[in-house]
Amino acid sequence: MTINMSLQENAILKELATRMKQYRIDSQITQEEYADKSMVSVSTIRRFENGGEISLTNMIKLLKALGLESNLNLLIPDPDKRPTHHIQNVKTPQRVRKHSKRNNTDNNDWQWGEDK
Repeated sequence: MTINMSLQENAILKELATRMKQYRIDSQITQEEYADKSMVSVSTIRRFENGGEISLTNMIKLLKALGLESNLNLLIPDPDKRPTHHIQNVKTPQRVRKHSKRNNTDNNDWQWGEDK
């Protein structure tokens, strides 16, 4: 199954759990060995592999135990390594500011107070 925007969060969680379980099995690691290697309890691993929720910290530990932690870079890429950062004189934005309708000078609906 491909993970995309049309999936509900629970379906995405179930798919991630299925994929990680298959990586564990392909690596010929038992749940008990996985627990020892990741420092996550066996019950948490069982719950996760059955589609239950776990903490982000435990997810990272499980990924590291399987040697998959580098895939986190695909999840949230480093903003300093975008192609636009290789162009000189590009300033990194420090904040986001929305322009309000009141400050828009192109708005032709403006009237004086007594004209309203």
